[in-house]
Amino acid sequence: MCSPASRPWSSSPRSSAASASRLPALLLTFFWLRFLGREGWRTSVLVSVGVVAAFYAIFVGALGVPIPHLF
Repeated sequence: MCSPASRPWSSSPRSSAASASRLPALLLTFFWLRFLGREGWRTSVLVSVGVVAAFYAIFVGALGVPIPHLF
């Protein structure tokens, strides 16, 4: 069973800090696809969100690796 602190959908202050720590990865992926890769807006947004969600699911959800928080 998941503890409340490990659920990404909870509304605790810890989860909002965890969301803020994923923001740089999301922005970097979006910037890379949109401006360096010259992909469309929709593709850039969808792939960026998908990549960050997949890495989070693999490393935090499946493997239990903690992510360092920025804030």
